Amino acid sequence: MRDQLAFEVRPEYLHVEVRAATDVESIEQGLRDVKAQADQSGRTRILIDARATAGPRFGLDRFILGKYVAELFGPHYRIAILYAEQIIDKFGENTAVNRGANVLVTSDDAAALAWLVGR
Repeated sequence: MRDQLAFEVRPEYLHVEVRAATDVESIEQGLRDVKAQADQSGRTRILIDARATAGPRFGLDRFILGKYVAELFGPHYRIAILYAEQIIDKFGENTAVNRGANVLVTSDDAAALAWLVGR
């Protein structure tokens, strides 16, 4: 999965571009790679741009991944995830947030950055 991710360390956050992600296992591996890069770069704020992907297709997948995000990142990271507007249903976000994670899923760059770093 790491070859499907592009990382850029920015002054206030880690920017991650996702080129492809289809199944739960691949996305979980990608999230582990994101966390490793965030830890290595000393960033606790992460912007994941996944608009080029179809995202998790099924509700159960979104639940599993929301739970996994909460377990992996906990409350100490702030993560904004960009998806295409037509696939956002907030189920994964709600699952993560209800388990203590700081996550926002949106299609709006400006809203993501405002929430992430206060711009």
